Amino acid sequence: MSWNPFKKAFSAKRNRGEDAEFESEMSKLHQEYQATKKMYKEMRKCNEAQNALDKTRGKLGTELNSNVLSRQEPLKAVVDQVNGSLSQMHKLNKDLHSNQEKMFVDPLKRFCAMFGHVESQMKRRDQKLQEYERQQNKLEKMEKLNQPPAKLEAAQRALNAAKTEYESVHQRVMEDMPKLHNGRLAYYAPCLHSAIQSQQLYYFQCSKVLDDLLSRMDPIPTDEQELQQETDQLMDSFSKISIVGHQHLPPNN
Repeated sequence: MSWNPFKKAFSAKRNRGEDAEFESEMSKLHQEYQATKKMYKEMRKCNEAQNALDKTRGKLGTELNSNVLSRQEPLKAVVDQVNGSLSQMHKLNKDLHSNQEKMFVDPLKRFCAMFGHVESQMKRRDQKLQEYERQQNKLEKMEKLNQPPAKLEAAQRALNAAKTEYESVHQRVMEDMPKLHNGRLAYYAPCLHSAIQSQQLYYFQCSKVLDDLLSRMDPIPTDEQELQQETDQLMDSFSKISIVGHQHLPPNN
């Protein structure tokens, strides 16, 4: 939905201060709508990126399984452990996606949808204003033409009725717009809290899965320099294999 509350012109015959107040409230709502729509879209992008990462991890597991050496011990045991962990993380990602959609994306989508009703109320106010001005112009023309008193009285009653209807709708709109604007934080806060909590739980559980995986694998050097030396030594041994041709292999940067 693309909502633009400023498509209609304001009355040239009415109180400009009142119109300015109405415009100010409408501006707040329009900014709120745009911000909410942007948050909704950005969270959708976040979920899509998270799913893309999960899909890439799944492809990594598939590639490990397709390696001929992964079917033999001891590599087979390592690959099985890695794929088991990837499977657990895939389930955690599905839970995260579901929670983000249910607790953040859907509520913001529903909030944006409310502005469609707001726009319909603004159109109704505009229609009542136009009718009020039409009756006012009609009476002014009749007065200039010196119409009979009976016709002038009838036109005055129609004007009064149009004015009453417009002011009733306008007053209700002016009372409701601040309520919607001021209530936004109470609506956003639990959505944001749930999103952060879901992320925190996801990364905590993923960390536990990876910690468990590492505990079942052979230890490797944790010091960066020591690990660099070990990989350089292995690469040096590879370079001495005859089929490699004793060529100088690039260092691991």
